[in-house]
Amino acid sequence: MKKNSKEEFFIQALSMAVKECLGDTAPSNLANQYGISTSTTGSLVNAQKDFLITTIARVAEALNVKFSSLIAMTEGYLPEDFSFYDD
Repeated sequence: MKKNSKEEFFIQALSMAVKECLGDTAPSNLANQYGISTSTTGSLVNAQKDFLITTIARVAEALNVKFSSLIAMTEGYLPEDFSFYDD
């Protein structure tokens, strides 16, 4: 499935928020400790894939961050007027 540029932009913002939460922790350590596949954590950190909301929620929990906080952090990496839809 080909992503449009807005989806790619959002995925990149989510990736930056996850990296911020990870700090110095390697994505593979998070994967091993919480049973999330290394390909999932790697793809999320490298903004390579769009994920189900349940996967994002599991990653947030593994990061010891509320899901809503991770989404708020993601929004912080988006332009203030970001929208998936054109006006």
